[in-house]
Amino acid sequence: MAHTDGSVFPNPDGVGGWAVVLEDGRELSGRDECATNNRMEIRAVIEAMQAGATEIHCDSTYVTGIINKGWKRKANHDLWAEFDLVRRPSVVFVYVKGHDGNPANERADVLAGEARLSASLDPAAS
Repeated sequence: MAHTDGSVFPNPDGVGGWAVVLEDGRELSGRDECATNNRMEIRAVIEAMQAGATEIHCDSTYVTGIINKGWKRKANHDLWAEFDLVRRPSVVFVYVKGHDGNPANERADVLAGEARLSASLDPAAS
């Protein structure tokens, strides 16, 4: 199982961070210098699948709506193509309400924010 989250400020086109908290204790995160919240949410789900998660808990209605309800993919075609390449049919996606006291979701939120903020603190990012 994995919990994922993304963070961007300002949204859109701000510095973004994504994070994955896996039930085995691993924590993954990264950043993008110019992103949107939706792009960071998709990136986190992709990274969770690449890490081997078979159940992914995500607080993005955008992501879970497209995956579970078949909403049309109107944007972020590059990331959705990458998603399709790594997705296994056995992976289950579960919507969880964000900022609702779920410890793993809250941790993913913190890690995504830290990844986003690390871009502004990194001298190489200037």
